[in-house]
Amino acid sequence: MDTASHAIHPSPVAGGVTAAQGFVAAAVSAGLKKSGRPDLALLAASRAVPAAVVFTTNLVAAAPVLVSRPHAALGRIRAVVTNSGNANACTGEQGLADARAMAEATAAALGCSAEEVIVASTGVIGVPLPVGLVLPAIAAAADCLDRRSAGIANRSTTR
Repeated sequence: MDTASHAIHPSPVAGGVTAAQGFVAAAVSAGLKKSGRPDLALLAASRAVPAAVVFTTNLVAAAPVLVSRPHAALGRIRAVVTNSGNANACTGEQGLADARAMAEATAAALGCSAEEVIVASTGVIGVPLPVGLVLPAIAAAADCLDRRSAGIANRSTTR
């Protein structure tokens, strides 16, 4: 099958990720990127909503994927928290604990269960997540959720 002819080309939606009623978002700098640019984003719904999540099919899955798969299987999500600058991949048991801590911190800030939170990370592989920077940033993001938030960027390159 020619996958190029079946490619999905999404169009920007006015209002972005908060276009749908009941969604708010925030992006803050946790200090993961040397540039100081926002590197942690939080998208939250006013209540748990039906959700479908697509995960990697790679046999090597990062800690956020392993933590979030069972959350997504429950079918209802309240929030997505994501960071850029550190993938929290190939980080073993500590990476799993850090991904769980991200879900728990998000849940505590929003007043929901950790199982209603999807965690995502992108960036450098094989380096422990500086969770001491990430957890306070989650609380900061939760404090400034609104409908006009900007996002975060990952500038991955191939050599």
